[in-house]
Amino acid sequence: VQLRRARVVHGVKLAMPRFAVADYPHHLRIVGTDNHGDEHVLFDGPTVYDAAMTAVFEPAEPGVRIRWSPLPLSKVRLEQPVAAGDRPWTIYEMHVLGDGELPDVE
Repeated sequence: VQLRRARVVHGVKLAMPRFAVADYPHHLRIVGTDNHGDEHVLFDGPTVYDAAMTAVFEPAEPGVRIRWSPLPLSKVRLEQPVAAGDRPWTIYEMHVLGDGELPDVE
């Protein structure tokens, strides 16, 4: 996801319908690019815990919610590492969670 301009981002929610709740990515790597072009690995690991927590605390909107420390980003990329194998997964919506505009810094 290329953002129009850098924003403070602290997570993503990968939304899916109830009938596809088991189709979440079982291993995921999330890489963010800051406004200087530097890449940061924001998450790299299994997502079963995140999927379970979303199912428990947000049963009306199943999916996978992943959070990290707030960071100004201009791009967020999802990758499926080789460790995930060939397990199929489906994401219907991706919500970028953030604090909005970057503060003005002189």
